Amino acid sequence: MGSGSPSTKDINLESLMRELQEIHKEIKEIKTIKEDLKGIRTDMEEIRKSTQDTSDRISDVEKKIMSHDKKISTIKKLESDISQLTTTIKKIQIDNEHREQGYRMLNIELTGIPETKSENLQSMLMNLANKCDVPMENADVEFVSRVAQFNPGNGRPRSIIAKLKSKLTKDTLISAARKKRLTTSALGLPGKSTEVFVSEHLTPSNKLLLKKTKTLCKDLGFQYVWVRNCRIFVRCSDGANRIQINCEDDLSKLSRNVPN
Repeated sequence: MGSGSPSTKDINLESLMRELQEIHKEIKEIKTIKEDLKGIRTDMEEIRKSTQDTSDRISDVEKKIMSHDKKISTIKKLESDISQLTTTIKKIQIDNEHREQGYRMLNIELTGIPETKSENLQSMLMNLANKCDVPMENADVEFVSRVAQFNPGNGRPRSIIAKLKSKLTKDTLISAARKKRLTTSALGLPGKSTEVFVSEHLTPSNKLLLKKTKTLCKDLGFQYVWVRNCRIFVRCSDGANRIQINCEDDLSKLSRNVPN
């Protein structure tokens, strides 16, 4: 070989250098890929953690939902129990009210009669029956007494309660007293003349129910409200069907029977 031609040794060295450069380049690319993979691993780890956190939150939500479902189920059961207890209590109250009213079935209540220290209630009752043209004797009366007021100090005399031995006598006396429209002067009592009323002896609850019934009937234009055998009845007009009022719930019936 001439002095200007590269030797085989130079060619091999040059080739080796190129290969080394290629290897070095590949090594760089591998390092870049490793860095990228490291970044991907970091991202994947963050995604895994985020996914785990989301999963944990979902699990917590599911647990809370299950807890709420149990609470809702418990509340529904309690509501059902309360409803049953309310129905039972209401039935007991109605039964007690009927029983209490039944004890008063033979009673009459006199209101508007002034109180005096020396009053004789038995004689007063006999005088009232006589003024009503109702034949009555002392033996027809089981007891007669003044009763305490629910609103003491209102200036009104205490009511008089008399228990009679005959329902016929009771009904006859109430009916006659209503027709006579009695007054204290008609009974020979001193002082300013005021009205005297003879009525069924209702329980406090039924008295309140009667008051509410009268108020509503007046507002609705009903013509008749009356008590018979300690039961409250209403009629919107002549010829209309009567409606019995046993409790406040029955008052809702009245709005469906308003006269035209």
